[in-house]
Amino acid sequence: MSESTSYFRVSEGRGRGLTASQLRRLDAPFWGVRSSWRDTGFEHLVRAFAPRMPDRAFFYGTTAARLHELPLPERMLDDAIHVAVPAGSRRVDAQGVRAHHVRISPLDITSRGWCSLASVARTWCDLGAMGATEGDLVVSGDRALWVRDPLTTTELLAETLSRYEGRRGARRLHEALPLLDSRADSPAESRIRLAIHHARLPRPAVNTAVRVGSEVIHPDLVWAQSRVMLEYEGDHHRTDRRQWRYDIRRYANARAAGWVVIQATGDDLRDPSRLLAALRRALTP
Repeated sequence: MSESTSYFRVSEGRGRGLTASQLRRLDAPFWGVRSSWRDTGFEHLVRAFAPRMPDRAFFYGTTAARLHELPLPERMLDDAIHVAVPAGSRRVDAQGVRAHHVRISPLDITSRGWCSLASVARTWCDLGAMGATEGDLVVSGDRALWVRDPLTTTELLAETLSRYEGRRGARRLHEALPLLDSRADSPAESRIRLAIHHARLPRPAVNTAVRVGSEVIHPDLVWAQSRVMLEYEGDHHRTDRRQWRYDIRRYANARAAGWVVIQATGDDLRDPSRLLAALRRALTP
């Protein structure tokens, strides 16, 4: 059975000629909905609820963020499916669904073919009202703008935020917006960059081209004028032998060419004080 027919209302199944006995043998993830396979994963449940969604409703908040594949901290993930309707409309009530009334412009609702959901830009704003910290907003905002696969633009984020004035989290969103960078390749890079900002150190260029001898490399963070680069060593740098050897050669070449190479690890995300002190020494004339 194709994906489009894998989730359907009971009434639709009857219209297809399925008997009551056949319907009972199918998975029933929600009242009035049947599925051709059994699963408890997030996307399965969201797709299973979609046939019950009235036209006025749309996926919202952390549910929309996960559908847009925006990174979220563990504490913001829950088992509920967040469904919203515009203020003044009747809520969507169902077990396992967290219902919301929201003030929202039609401009901030988009379609994914099988469902309606808040736009990427509006979802980023909504995360600010759902407990996202400044760091969380920078991580998710960087991903939304990521140059290799942009989901929205800085202009759309700013325009959407202008419709969000006066709501919970709006001030934090305004503070986070100018800190976003479309060239950040990972949440770790985003969080290190934010720590650098709060330490009042110069803002680095992100994943920009640097010529070292005959080779052009793209360090995670670069202060070209000071000839300083920072690389975040994720687990793949340690477990991938080819990557490990390439990194050693690349760092040795950069140091031989007069660059200061600072390496950061997951420990520096938990406590950036050592990293920031090393950067301050390297960047001080």
